[in-house]
Amino acid sequence: MAAALRWRAVIAFWWRPAATGTVVVAITVLAFFAVGAAVGLAWFIYGIGWTGHSVWTTHGRPNLRRLARTRRARW
Repeated sequence: MAAALRWRAVIAFWWRPAATGTVVVAITVLAFFAVGAAVGLAWFIYGIGWTGHSVWTTHGRPNLRRLARTRRARW
């Protein structure tokens, strides 16, 4: 009996066009922002890789000992 009442409540809710439309719009907006965030994150990661590759090819392989010495000399 409880399952039938729950099913009736679900049908009664989804049968209303306004409720269905609201949920569809909410899902669409959330999906749009999720895809935008994913694309933004992908561009961010790509940019980090591009920058690292550019530095590597311009200046050669970084020497960690020289980097540490330079950092200490600044202080």
